[in-house]
Amino acid sequence: MRKIVATFKNGENKTHCWSFDQVEPDESGAKIRQALERLTTSNIFDEAGIEIFKQVLDAKFVETIETVLFGEESAKDSEEEAEGIQALERLLPDEAAARKLELTQKIDLLFEQYSAGMKLKGFRFEAVADDLDSESDKEPEVFLRELD
Repeated sequence: MRKIVATFKNGENKTHCWSFDQVEPDESGAKIRQALERLTTSNIFDEAGIEIFKQVLDAKFVETIETVLFGEESAKDSEEEAEGIQALERLLPDEAAARKLELTQKIDLLFEQYSAGMKLKGFRFEAVADDLDSESDKEPEVFLRELD
């Protein structure tokens, strides 16, 4: 499986990662950057009013090769591996998952679904690592959690 993983800063200047599945392998870095930078104009906020896509920092292709030797893969293992990385598909309507959409099409759909300044009800940012040294230059990673 090949996907794009992009790092963004949110409205609190904290970093978080988002993944984008179903990418074209020959898509240029310039086209990907342009699509991701478009997200920074979305002005979509979490429930607490924190802007989600304030600035795009970087993006990379990530290719995962899974080989099951025996038995069935545990769904719990897959969820644990994805901790800290959001999938854009969580913000799109359920029927979008059934369609094979490219990155730019997904971003277009996101803009259609959410108007500028909209707060996502039921979502909020939480720190992934709260135990960072206050003198550290490393910024805390955040994770957009769906509230129960």
